[in-house]
Amino acid sequence: VFVKVGQTLAQRPDIVGDEAAEVLKSLQSKTKPFPDEIAHRIILEDLNHTGPLAPNLCPEGFDCDGTPLFREISAETIASAS
Repeated sequence: VFVKVGQTLAQRPDIVGDEAAEVLKSLQSKTKPFPDEIAHRIILEDLNHTGPLAPNLCPEGFDCDGTPLFREISAETIASAS
């Protein structure tokens, strides 16, 4: 939520001032990529799912024999968004 507020305020220098708006713009363009496995874990944890994300896509520590959350999902991410 805080990131979204910062991204929105980056577009409003009339509210936060030019300097603050410039700094907040980094929330829109300077996010660092992270490993796909972390994204997979976050999805499973946020949805309180203990089984695999999809068939043949089960991060370590999850019940790989359980019911998959999705029928199919790409193991490699192609984009991200906040």
